[in-house]
Amino acid sequence: MPWLINVNHTNFPAVAALGDLRFQMGNIRPVETDDATDNWSSLGSDQRGWTKHHLVPWNTLKNIMNRALLDLQDNKDDKLWSGIKKAAYVGGNGGANQAPLGAATKYLKGIVIPLPLPGAAALAMENNGQPYMPAAHWDAINGLASNFCWMPGNFFLGPTPGSRLDDPGNDGFDTPPMGKGNTLGLKLKDLYDYAESQDWPKVNKCLDGIFKEGVAKKGKVINYLNTDWNISNVGFANFFKKKLA
Repeated sequence: MPWLINVNHTNFPAVAALGDLRFQMGNIRPVETDDATDNWSSLGSDQRGWTKHHLVPWNTLKNIMNRALLDLQDNKDDKLWSGIKKAAYVGGNGGANQAPLGAATKYLKGIVIPLPLPGAAALAMENNGQPYMPAAHWDAINGLASNFCWMPGNFFLGPTPGSRLDDPGNDGFDTPPMGKGNTLGLKLKDLYDYAESQDWPKVNKCLDGIFKEGVAKKGKVINYLNTDWNISNVGFANFFKKKLA
């Protein structure tokens, strides 16, 4: 359960009201989903062996999830959370994970954290300092994080990061080569821009548009052609840069 961390705004572990305990995403990128693994390239394809590149980087997706988690806990507001569920799963609303996600949502809205031990030292803590949450809720939220982080439509295939001259890494929107992605790519760029400016109502509108575009459906990963990349030979190695027009 390493992806969710506790945030306490009163210098935890000092004694504090239970409402001061809040759950958020950690800094470890969620594991790749089966759908993502199965939808990149087939044996014999020119794309085989090339890597997946986030358009909207994981750090930005994490920030969106954390805003949604805090909205649930602080304001009992699930609008952004519902948008993430729609965009992240095939079929929307959590897919097969809908029931456990619903239970986890109710838990977060109520922040009913049982005290497993007597006394102030047990302030909702167990397992070497992890705040207590039922395992089913951890699993449901982590599953949502995986499906949001690994939405097939949020990727294009290309050379490994070490051989690209224009890979922005963990920060910055990574535009697909030759403007591929059509309206979906434009909506993902809007999602990135609004999230970076923390305009959460517009982020939620973007999530709805992304869901309608089919970002969570199989087969939507943006393909590449060899002609989409400029190739420069440096020493004995090839380095790549996207063509954007």
